[in-house]
Amino acid sequence: MTPDPSCTKDPFQVNKLMSTALASLISLSPLARAADRPQFGPFGIDLTAMDTSVKPGEDFYRYADGRWLATTKIPADQTSWGTFAILAEKSQKQVQDLIENAAKTKSPAGSLPQKIGDYYAAFLDTDAIDERGLEPARRALDAIEHLRTHEQIAALIATPGMPLDGPISWGITLDQKNPDRYIVGVGQSGLSLPDREYYLKTDPQFAQIRAQFKAHVAKMLSLAGHRNAGQEAAEILALETAIAKQSWALEKRRDRNATYNLRTVSELESEAPDYPWQAALKASELGGVKEVVVSEFSAMAPLAKIFKSTPVSTWRSYLTNQFLTAESSVGMETKAGPGFLTRTPRFSEKSGPSRKRK
Repeated sequence: MTPDPSCTKDPFQVNKLMSTALASLISLSPLARAADRPQFGPFGIDLTAMDTSVKPGEDFYRYADGRWLATTKIPADQTSWGTFAILAEKSQKQVQDLIENAAKTKSPAGSLPQKIGDYYAAFLDTDAIDERGLEPARRALDAIEHLRTHEQIAALIATPGMPLDGPISWGITLDQKNPDRYIVGVGQSGLSLPDREYYLKTDPQFAQIRAQFKAHVAKMLSLAGHRNAGQEAAEILALETAIAKQSWALEKRRDRNATYNLRTVSELESEAPDYPWQAALKASELGGVKEVVVSEFSAMAPLAKIFKSTPVSTWRSYLTNQFLTAESSVGMETKAGPGFLTRTPRFSEKSGPSRKRK
């Protein structure tokens, strides 16, 4: 029996609504109007960053930025620092000020400030979050637990609003060779770590990351009540390693011609028959699609075979970990900890940013 889609809706969809509401609030704020004025001089260029003792013809980079490089320290919680990082940090602080002001202000019921303030207060109420535990996620976790076939798995992964992934993913994108239309793009996916090399390299640091990732997965599954969390974590790591072995390397994925493979859905079904394409497309409300662009084309058939040959029980564990990890920042984070920093270029065992900064 296919899981009821009404049970699989992301309980935290309010994130998207709040983002839209916050954007509207920012556009009306004094901060937005102040941003029109340059911070440095009359035209926005920091001339004090220059080192005019350096001849521009010998080292223009030092000439333009030498004094800034010599006097600026990288913050203790950062691995690098520069203009874009500074802008991002400043923007986050401005957004935080707007949110905290909305939370402090008594606004009319139903207004944007009231909604934003209430959402922020709920996000910071870790006692209530801990008390509820996994209750907000229970319907989605039950939907995962009731999966019995590979068709159901593919359909659930494709269900809008579910923060789930698999070895093959798709989304709506511009057709790179026919930019007057949108098209469904299909590509490899399914890895929790930033790149395939994290699974394949034998260097000690990568082995350590894999061990820490496996421990993190076991912890997340334990929180969900799985009794064999350690064994399931090992199976998930083995599954993602198999996916990594069939995935294209990063440099190959940069080839625009190699990653443009126009196919009909019928051709895709014929070339990678082990994946339940129709079940997935229907669940993602794309059942009427006739053509797709496949990125990593030669990986599709082997990834489809991995999907079909992997036991349903392993996919249930895999998807449970994915869901809990994706939603831990708004749900059970205080019990789960800061989480494993996946899909980022940086790995750290240090605590993540405070809940306020998030």
